[in-house]
Parts: sequence; C-alpha cells; structure tokens
Amino acid sequence: MTTSYKTNDSGSERIFILGCERSGSTWLSNILSSHEDVQFIMEPFAKQLNIFPDFPERNQYMEEWSSSLSASLRRRINDLPRLQYPFFYRPGRPLFTFSLDRMLLASMIRFCDAMARPLALTWRRYKDLSLTMHRPNSGKLWVKNRPGPISRILIKELRLNFKLSLLVGLFPKAKYIVTIRNPAGQITSILDRMQRGSLQELRESLNNLPLILGNPRFRSYQHLLKNWSNKSLESKLSAWWLINYQTLIKDLQESEASFKLVYHEEISKQTAEQVDEVFNFLQLEKTGAVLEYVQRSSSSSQRQEFDTLDTMRNSRVYFKQRIEQASASLLMSIQDAFASSDLIQELEPYRIALNGCREGLS
Repeated sequence: MTTSYKTNDSGSERIFILGCERSGSTWLSNILSSHEDVQFIMEPFAKQLNIFPDFPERNQYMEEWSSSLSASLRRRINDLPRLQYPFFYRPGRPLFTFSLDRMLLASMIRFCDAMARPLALTWRRYKDLSLTMHRPNSGKLWVKNRPGPISRILIKELRLNFKLSLLVGLFPKAKYIVTIRNPAGQITSILDRMQRGSLQELRESLNNLPLILGNPRFRSYQHLLKNWSNKSLESKLSAWWLINYQTLIKDLQESEASFKLVYHEEISKQTAEQVDEVFNFLQLEKTGAVLEYVQRSSSSSQRQEFDTLDTMRNSRVYFKQRIEQASASLLMSIQDAFASSDLIQELEPYRIALNGCREGLS
C-alpha cells in the first residue's frame, strides 16, 4: 500500500528528546504528545526497525561525517512520519481510521503468532514508532483530530548522545530536551529491567564503550574504562551514565544549540511547574488535553508491574523508590565514577545527593 504523506520538514519544527534509558523520557514524551500540535515518534534508531542500517552504533562519537551520511540521515528522519503511519490513519484524519489500523495490526500479530512468523517490517515499524499508542486504552490520547498539518515533530531517541554535532548540523533550529535522573535510581531501574529481559541492546552496547578512547576528548576517562571486561555491570553502567551525560551536555553547550535539561526528581515533585517550563521553552501553549494528562499521569497509581511504557504513577512517591532500593555496591560504583572525573556543574547535585545516600547506609 502506498500513500502520500506531507509534513513540514523544517528544522525549526524538530524536537529531540535525548538522554539515557529510565530517565523519564517516555513520560515527558507522552506529556508533550498529548498536545494536538505534536507528533511523537518513538526511538526510530532501534536496531530491529532497520530504518538507519548504516548509521554508526551508539558508542561511536562523531565529529566528522560524509556528505552522503548526512544526506541519508536527513532524508530518513524527514521520512519518519510516513513510516509511522503507513496505512489509513494520519494526524487530522477521523478517529475511525486509527481504530481500523489498530484492528489490522492486532489481526496481523495474531496471524504471525499462529504461523510462527516474525511481524513484517512495515507492521513492526508502525507498531514500535507509535508504541505508546498501541497500549490498551491509550490510543485516543495521542490521536490527532485537528485539521491541517502537525507543526512539531517530537523524536525521542536515546542512541544519539554522541552524535550531537551531526544533529545540530542537519537541524540547526531544532530544540533539544535532555532527561536526567539520579544515577542511583536510574541505574537501579535499568538493572531491574535487564533482569527481566529488557534493554538487551543497551547491555550489548556496553561492551563497546571503551572504543571512545580512540578520541582524544575521552582520554580523561581512561582510568574509568581500564580493565573494562572485568568490571561489574554496576560499574559499567555507572561509567556509561557519567560519560554519556557529561559528553551530551558539554556538546550542547559548545554547539550553542537550544536545549533544556529536565531533572526527573524536579518534574516528579513539581510536575505542573516543570511542565510549564518545558512548554514555555518549546513555545507551546498547554491545552486541556495536556492538563488532563499531566494531572492523571502524575497522580495515578495504576501502573502494571511489568509494563515499561505505563507512565501512570504517583510521581511524588515513585521517583524516591528506586533511589531507596539502590544497593551499597551500586552507590560505591557511582561514587568511584564521580571521583574519576571533574563533574560538570549540571551533575554536581547528584554528587551531593549520593553522599546523602551513603551516609544513610553507614
């Protein structure tokens, strides 16, 4: 099935959410996506989607690139809205077209399961690029019924932390949001998901992190990455967290890109105020749908235990739980990582918080 799909591909209309796994990026993406003028695309660089097959892996830091790579990347990013909705539904079309597409997807999944066949790539892309839309009872929130084109394309992608120069070069007017969370809580949550069989792509990519030492800017982390294969998973994740955030934030500052840092703890404690700041940064007005979703997602306790995409939670309580569950060995690993590097100002609050955690365990 081939259909036309028109979207505004101006760089000024791009919003990228960057950061690391389990930082609150999906929750913030869902909040923004509840606005009728925002189209949310979920992690298009995931390997299983094969949209960017020749793109360097996530731990390869990029300062230079070929013209063919940049042209290919721009073309494929601009093509994402069409890949996200390849069938009947488009933002602005009647709600029944979305329902029809979702019924077709459910039928295709049942057929593939019965025949023991993998889901065809077109269907997998449709499902995964709009992953939050296909959860039970969630679709209507993200279906755009307004007429006319969507003016902002929101791309959440956590595999681009070392590709900032390339992104800014392609989309100089784009805006960037970085979600960050106390590493004790964030890594504890990552470890929990890994134990349940999730985040395997991240786990595999950790083995390649020392490759960054080939770039002079990472030599200060040489001690941190020494004897990498013998380190514990907690130590690897602590180093990975630190290097990713330090590199990403420094690159954003040096590039003079328009960006905002969103601390998970702050948006959990003061959700309405922090969401106001994000919408002001993006020059978006909060609508009734946004206000409804913010209130519901930050005060509900309807989480399904194994549902990674369920962002309904009592936010004032939720963000503290993982920090309290952090093991003493993890806290030590994070402290060692912090001690090995000069922390940028934006991460300094977590050094102070970590000292408080360790004092509580002593």
